[in-house]
Amino acid sequence: MTAGRTLAGVDEDGFVRVAASADVGGAPFLRVTVAGTEVLVGRLADGTVRAFSPRCPHLQQPLTSAIVTGSTLECPFHFYAYDLDSGANTFPGDDADLALPLHDVRERDGEVLVRLRDAVRPGGTGRSATS
Repeated sequence: MTAGRTLAGVDEDGFVRVAASADVGGAPFLRVTVAGTEVLVGRLADGTVRAFSPRCPHLQQPLTSAIVTGSTLECPFHFYAYDLDSGANTFPGDDADLALPLHDVRERDGEVLVRLRDAVRPGGTGRSATS
C-alpha cells in the first residue's frame, strides 16, 4: 500500500476505509489520510489496531518509526512515551497538554476503518463521537 493513500468509502457511522487488514502491521506505521487529516495506523503485539497522530505532541517530530512496547508508544527522538489506549503522556510525566491524539478504529471484513475524533476536527470538543 502506498503511504498517504486515501481509500474511498465511509460507513454509516462515519468510519472511512483506510487499508486492508493484512497491510496493517507494527512500526513503521502505515500513513493514511482521513478527511484531509494525516493519521498513522498500526497493529500492537496483541493484534489490536490503533490510529493516532503522526506527530509527537512534544516537539512535533514524526512518529512513523516510533517504538511500541505493549500499548506504549515511544517517540524515537526524545523518548516521550504515550499510552495507545488513552493517548496519555506517560514519560516524562502525566502532562495532559502532551496527550497523543487517538482516533476511533474498526476492523471488519478484512478492512481497517478509521473515524477522526472531534479534537482534530474544526470546532471539535476533544471527545470521541462515541464517548
